[in-house]
Amino acid sequence: MAEHQVLAHEATCRDPVPAGRDVEIQFLLGVIGAPLIPLPVRCDRTINDHNIKGHPIESSMAKYIVQQYIAASGGEHVLNSIDSMCAMGKVRMAASEFVAGDNLSLSNSTKLRSRKHGRPGELGGFVLWQKSPDMWNLELMVSGCKMSAGSNGKVAWRQTPWQHSHASRGPPRPLRRSLQGLDPRSTANLFSNSVCIGEKTVNSEDCFVLKLEADPSP
Repeated sequence: MAEHQVLAHEATCRDPVPAGRDVEIQFLLGVIGAPLIPLPVRCDRTINDHNIKGHPIESSMAKYIVQQYIAASGGEHVLNSIDSMCAMGKVRMAASEFVAGDNLSLSNSTKLRSRKHGRPGELGGFVLWQKSPDMWNLELMVSGCKMSAGSNGKVAWRQTPWQHSHASRGPPRPLRRSLQGLDPRSTANLFSNSVCIGEKTVNSEDCFVLKLEADPSP
């Protein structure tokens, strides 16, 4: 009887752990699938302003960086010849905690503290379909939790088993930043009017930081 009570107590203590993990995964998947603000981004052709003169230094640097990104992705002609695409792969998702720093400089504005539960992260996979212009569909599954989202250029939607389906009408909405790199053309177009605000080391690699601001609503 005593052994049975101990085992029952241990099982009760372990139950909240996977439940909390599932809540975190569901929250992260919901954020990925949530429609972005309706910031128009051309996806049918690459916007490449070759003239970087006459702009502020921050804008000129950003345009030059975008030009180099387009060249490294195959060139403007190759990107503009793509009408549809499909990408699939594996994902690793982990919860992290952001803590605001004392100074607001780029290097120490935020400090990242990972939550370590003895796991390297939750594993899963995704499939992304995209067709020009402005149509895409994403299916993402992580540790048994599945999320689907998409846009037909007029309506953006998100669907999960743990929430009601959500749809938003309006202008085309781009993919989340974590998925934009799968489509170099839309990434270049998204940052065509950005400004370079500095450099930052990410995963031991020196990276440029481009800042994009949406126009204020009338």
